Amino acid sequence: MARIAFCQDVLSEFISYMSLSAVLKQAGHEVAVFVDSGGQSERMQEQLRGFEPDLIGFSLMTASVAWALEQAGRIKRWFDGPIIVGGVHAHIDPEFIRHPQIDIQCIGEGEYVLRDLADCLSRGDAYDHLPGLSVKRNGQVIVNPAAAELIELDQLPYLDQELYAELPYFRERRSLVFKLGRGCPFRCAFCANAVDLDLFGPRYVRKMSPQRAIAEIEHAVARHQPREVRLHDENLWNSNAWLREFLQLYKARVNLPYAAAFRFGPIQEADVRLLGEAGKAYLIFAVECADEEERRSVLNKQVSNAHIVQAAEWLRRYNVTFCATALFGLPGETVAARVRDLAFYRRLGAGFVSTAFISYLPGAAISTQPAVRDALLDGVGFGKSFHREMSLDLPERLQLTNLKKVYNVMVRYPAMQRPLLWLTRFPIPVLFDLIFLVNYYFGFDLNKVGARQALKLLWRYGLSEMSWLNSRAAKSRRRDALASESSS
Repeated sequence: MARIAFCQDVLSEFISYMSLSAVLKQAGHEVAVFVDSGGQSERMQEQLRGFEPDLIGFSLMTASVAWALEQAGRIKRWFDGPIIVGGVHAHIDPEFIRHPQIDIQCIGEGEYVLRDLADCLSRGDAYDHLPGLSVKRNGQVIVNPAAAELIELDQLPYLDQELYAELPYFRERRSLVFKLGRGCPFRCAFCANAVDLDLFGPRYVRKMSPQRAIAEIEHAVARHQPREVRLHDENLWNSNAWLREFLQLYKARVNLPYAAAFRFGPIQEADVRLLGEAGKAYLIFAVECADEEERRSVLNKQVSNAHIVQAAEWLRRYNVTFCATALFGLPGETVAARVRDLAFYRRLGAGFVSTAFISYLPGAAISTQPAVRDALLDGVGFGKSFHREMSLDLPERLQLTNLKKVYNVMVRYPAMQRPLLWLTRFPIPVLFDLIFLVNYYFGFDLNKVGARQALKLLWRYGLSEMSWLNSRAAKSRRRDALASESSS
């Protein structure tokens, strides 16, 4: 038996860890997760040492790279076993293993690769030959071929819902998380999903069968009695036939409130009716912006305004609550354009307009656009919050930053548009951050985590990330990251 420790700095369940843990425990290994929740790295390091792991892993998102390298360096002072990385950023940067803190890098689906690695460690066998891994040996990097086949999702064990159960923040959770498939068929310019499409091809985009998906949800619901189910797929469905079968089974066997991501495409009104009948639904409606040409040409999101309006009308008709998204910090953005967009968002009638500053990730197509490179600010890091800082040096940057934080209020309360727009001209970040946080708090579904956890989450990724409390001294330089990516 090997002891595997996973580390993270985000207060959210990592589906990847839950799936890896299920496979590892099925093979007889011991697994634990350790969270650095808001400057508690010393505590995390102490807990890691007490666990006495044989292997320590990091699932990398770009926003957590600097943190992971720092923690891995500290771990190396007392741990002589291997440190492994995987996840999205490991796919974006296949040379990440060359950092001295890292011993192994997994590129591709990790469940069975990590199980084989843990088996080797428990037996004391060599592991530098395992497919899907890059491994350091005697100062050299051995790059093995990728695993031959993608994982058959129906054959995976159920997610390890107990992995986070004893951690303080998650102990009182009121929802359960699931992921019913992998990948996204679209190539939005700002998203890293295109990296996986390039690595694995269209076959990577797949779902488990509706019967298998419902069996797992039903099993976990019976065991944990949640108030809500959260489906973390990039899109809830890839085909309408799959969606219809899944929703009919969900209504009959689960029928709990659920949250998921809406998929634009050839959906029919009858399908939207099923979304509403299956349970109280809360859908993420990824509009991104109101300008159709900007959405198509800059974001490469090939969705028409007419389709968005029609889908929103159906969602309202069948009492499906939805949250529309609005990205701020796009190249060439102006205050006048974002004010004009208010009319479009009001027409949609979303329950909430979720604003975020776009993050120009290495590996994302939008990061190579000349208009982005020319306006990209030095010293702006990849924060874990999308609400802290705009990345581009735009002429109206201050006012756009403020506008983002009051945008939902302006959409929902038109009478507030004029006074709030006037206020956005002034550098009073405390006011706008507090308006945003209060607005976000009352738009927050407390059934997900409860008031106590919501307040902790707001502090961790709200106030603590805001411009007037945040130091940028330790943040990575975004331009350097993009230059490094383009040269690799």
